[in-house]
Amino acid sequence: MLVFTDGYIATQSGPTPSAKVGDTLQAVGLAGKYSDGTRIRVRDTKELIVTEKGDSLGTALKGTNNVITGGSFDLTFGLTNVTSSLYAQDITFTYDPDLVEFVSADSVRNGFQLVDKKEKEGEIRFIGASFGDTNAVNSSGDLLVLHWKAKNKAAQTTSITISNMKVSNGEVGTQVKGTSFNLQILMAADKSALNALMTSTQNLYNTAVEGTKIGQYPVGTKAVLLTAINNAKTVSDNQNATQQQVDDATVALNAAKQTFTDSVIKPVDSDKSALNALMTSTQNLYNTAVEGTKIDQYPVGTKAALLAAINNAKIVSDNEMATQQQVDQAVVVLNAAKQTFTDSVIKPALGDVNRDGEIDIADLGIVAKYYGKTSADPNWNTYKIADVNNDGKVDIQDLAIVARKILESK
Repeated sequence: MLVFTDGYIATQSGPTPSAKVGDTLQAVGLAGKYSDGTRIRVRDTKELIVTEKGDSLGTALKGTNNVITGGSFDLTFGLTNVTSSLYAQDITFTYDPDLVEFVSADSVRNGFQLVDKKEKEGEIRFIGASFGDTNAVNSSGDLLVLHWKAKNKAAQTTSITISNMKVSNGEVGTQVKGTSFNLQILMAADKSALNALMTSTQNLYNTAVEGTKIGQYPVGTKAVLLTAINNAKTVSDNQNATQQQVDDATVALNAAKQTFTDSVIKPVDSDKSALNALMTSTQNLYNTAVEGTKIDQYPVGTKAALLAAINNAKIVSDNEMATQQQVDQAVVVLNAAKQTFTDSVIKPALGDVNRDGEIDIADLGIVAKYYGKTSADPNWNTYKIADVNNDGKVDIQDLAIVARKILESK
């Protein structure tokens, strides 16, 4: 199309001429007068900056919206709606120097390089370029990551703004609308409680022993506790952690510590008094018993069997993890062993009341002496030797048994 240097486009037949980004318009002279038509202003054959219809090229800033006073943070800069190849960029960021400090910037797109930068208070300007067709920025995406630091000021909100942005497609320059990123600067969180809890929990972890004994911890529980400690450390080491995050980490670590503490292997609360009393009486029986072949002695080998039963009961008694059922069963077993041992004692012949190995008039005399005594008598333990038939009383039947045995022995 023809563009006259007085700033008008001549009306032509057919569709109205259109211009797109990158078109160079040629000025052919003064028109003197112009026909009705669309007017644009140009500078002779200088570049023309035109905005495309539809979604236009735009800028984007993204990053964390919160930062702690004195903490570091990053912002990522990129372009949106890229529809052509871009080779050069001129970007200016403005910010409040009382609240944030620019640290550095790095390219995050292959082929795009920062050529130079210029800083002044509250402003940083970058010149970037992509060298060669293969490195041109021809699609939307991230270009730079900017590193910042919040100053130690009171908590407040601030913004970082792309105040000026131009790009070039290798022929013309295009002005691009900037954008702002709002940042909430928060007061640093109080981590003293979390750090103290981490220390005590780490000490617990260091001294704890996994195993199956009393005072030890089930296998695998230390690994779970260590994970909780490491999670808390991640929050503690995060200079941008909010107070809520710190408080939540404290609660989580406290819960993990309590769970670990509760998992310690404890003694079972079982009543062993009956077992221990039985063990004592059985041990006394064992200690006083004599093996042999005489009356009131025990067959050879029976004491060893009784001792084995005592030792088995002691294993249960000493086991702090023994359940009440195991304790009760040990009582039953030891009682049976004790009764078996007691029943194995070598007894005198029927009618040998004085246990001298003979049945004679002396035995009959003892029965006659205690005649009429019964098990209801408080001194029955003394009299019961005369109860030959073990029916709980000394009577005519006992006398008859002894008398018969005397006659049979002669």
